Amino acid sequence: MRHVVTGVCMGLLLLAGCGDKSASPTFTIKGSTSAAASATSMFSPLLRVMSGAATGSPATMKMNFYGVYASLNENCSSPVEVFTSTDPLEFDMTQSPTLFSGALADGTYKCIALRVSDNIVFKPDAAAAAAWPLACSVGVENTHDIYRADNTISGEEFRDIDGTTVTPRGTGTSAVSDTVVLLATTSVAAARAAGFAEYQVLGIPSALVVPGDQVFYSDFTNGIEDTGDNLCRIEGGTGFGFR
Repeated sequence: MRHVVTGVCMGLLLLAGCGDKSASPTFTIKGSTSAAASATSMFSPLLRVMSGAATGSPATMKMNFYGVYASLNENCSSPVEVFTSTDPLEFDMTQSPTLFSGALADGTYKCIALRVSDNIVFKPDAAAAAAWPLACSVGVENTHDIYRADNTISGEEFRDIDGTTVTPRGTGTSAVSDTVVLLATTSVAAARAAGFAEYQVLGIPSALVVPGDQVFYSDFTNGIEDTGDNLCRIEGGTGFGFR
């Protein structure tokens, strides 16, 4: 494994593939807000409470990324650190950004892990503002906490990549940013048996073969809702996944 992220190059790598000048990028993850018909995996939004009335979509959707890991094993054990940063790298998922591009040793990786902030910052579109005028306004940013204390099932707390428990914080009305890991694996059962929570594990039908690329999506089309407290929230849509 060639570690291509060092020092000041860490942030630039995701944007321009800097790092190991002797090799072209072999592994790329792009972002999207569309699951698309070709999506190979999808799952419901994390711990959502869906009333069935969600209307309107995010016009912008900002996510902060702290790291990428790859494992040859379905249970995500012995992960290889591909990229890590103590300072988050922010991307607007509606702009189809390149989240990561760098050199990763050739192989068949059965688990890919993304370390992200559990806070999604979004601006609603005109449809959401029209549907929820007391909660949503065009151009106004809202923060949605996807892993929080008031909506986490006991025994289903998230685990970090090393297996340590991540304590949920924040509420639906008061978001607190925590760093969580989302896993994409060819065996959800194997990752679950390793202790990872149901809602942090995404299933993919086949392993990522490097050289190769993947698209991580956060599709909340028609997923915005006022749940009765005049707060603009993401409560529906397809959710997270890889395609």
